Amino acid sequence: MNRTFSKNDTNICKGIAILFMVLHHSVGRYYDSFDLSWYFDNSYDILSLVTVIFSSAGKVCVSLLTILSGYGLSKSFSHYLTDKEKQMKPVRFAFSHIIQFYGILWMIFPFKLIQFFYVFGKNAFSGKAAIGIILNIFGIAKIFKMPVIYDWYVLTIIILYILFPILYAVVKKSPIVALICSIVPWMLRLFIYKETDANKVFFYLLPFVVGVIFEKTNVLDLLYKKRGLRYKIISCVLLVTAFVLRLVFSLYFDVIFAIAIVIFEIQILSGFKNVKKIFVLFGENSANIWLLHTAIIAFLDISMYIKFIIAVISSLLISVILEAIKKRIGYKMLFIRLKRRIY
Repeated sequence: MNRTFSKNDTNICKGIAILFMVLHHSVGRYYDSFDLSWYFDNSYDILSLVTVIFSSAGKVCVSLLTILSGYGLSKSFSHYLTDKEKQMKPVRFAFSHIIQFYGILWMIFPFKLIQFFYVFGKNAFSGKAAIGIILNIFGIAKIFKMPVIYDWYVLTIIILYILFPILYAVVKKSPIVALICSIVPWMLRLFIYKETDANKVFFYLLPFVVGVIFEKTNVLDLLYKKRGLRYKIISCVLLVTAFVLRLVFSLYFDVIFAIAIVIFEIQILSGFKNVKKIFVLFGENSANIWLLHTAIIAFLDISMYIKFIIAVISSLLISVILEAIKKRIGYKMLFIRLKRRIY
């Protein structure tokens, strides 16, 4: 039996996150606090109520994926630090992973371009189409106040990757200091309560740092060794409590809710083989589904339930086909070689 938090566990958590994300965007109706007046005002049936509640909580997908990104990046870098033949500077490591990330983005770019012009029209760039498209190819259009083709989270990931060498060094020296520093943007947004491009990006510094701390302290591996009945019950109680608190405190409780999901995966989901296979499949294709599903949803003006089913199935199928094509034409190998040259 596996006694550590493995790649399979990461993919299960990613699978949960990506299904939450598609639900969140398919429903298109959610609230930011535990206020049921919207329910009575709109006379929703009980199924709609439950769906919108889960759709609202589905925003946790961002914090969950960000924790996993921090954890995965830190684990990968720690691996290279222990191998004397493969040791590298943190900056080169971060840059190599940005290149790898671009490899994922560029394969999806045609789909996002079609979605963009369908939604905003051919004159969306106001005569600066060439510049706008180039900036979007590299995921940095938002910095230059240009219309964005990719989702806002693309820029967030790029910035977090750039900051990784600094964050890794701070966490290694003092996890507490890193945690306190990463809470600052979270606190600013909480008390100022104003969403800007800057605080929308840096708000997710906290879950990223949490992921790095989890890897450096081996917390998730330790949790794997505590899997008795008592811990399973605690994980269930923690998940339900975090879910309810997330409904009350909205976005500001996402990190705790995301951590509760990871613990629940370790204690409960990892023990169900058939369920694991489904979530692993979605987790392995999560990056493509993340980028594809909004392009599909943009063309669907139907029931939110059917929209969710179509978006999930079609984005998964397209992802599987794209991965096969990438392997067939040597696209993946091209970016692996680019990554190795940077190493």
